[in-house]
Amino acid sequence: MSFLKKIKPNKPVVSLEGYFISMLAKSKFGKTTFALDLAKEFYGGLDNTLLLATEIGYKTMADVYAIPITDFNTIDDEDEEYIRAEREDKGFIQTVDELIENKADIPFRFIIIDTITALERYAVAYCIAKANREDRPQKRYTDISDIPWGKGYTMVSEEIYKQIDRLKKAGYAN
Repeated sequence: MSFLKKIKPNKPVVSLEGYFISMLAKSKFGKTTFALDLAKEFYGGLDNTLLLATEIGYKTMADVYAIPITDFNTIDDEDEEYIRAEREDKGFIQTVDELIENKADIPFRFIIIDTITALERYAVAYCIAKANREDRPQKRYTDISDIPWGKGYTMVSEEIYKQIDRLKKAGYAN
């Protein structure tokens, strides 16, 4: 029997987990407030929602669980790692690693990245440093556009979406 005869109709599941929602609007339009309101409506509160905050606007919002994200990469040096562990702010990759490793022990299921534009700036700096390490000593890049053949722009988007994809595969909505 052909597999085509076994196809069944799709049955949508009403759940935020597994959905990737992207919002684009002017500054102060209310994107973060909308995302938080969506989480409150779906979960009945914000206990399952984590805001990865690349900007400080979250400090004006009540009951928000947030981690300030101040760079893209984790710290590799052990001394730096210890110092970093004591700080409130974290790197994006470090935070994604922790979310995935501790998923069973934490309540967060809905992840908000606010804003992707600011995260992109951190990813640009990360990609420039990465390209400098890979092409050393022949090249020294200071701008993402210095990386040949437009490769820098591709690196930035790939690095961001690699982390978002890791969150999605771990079962987080964002």
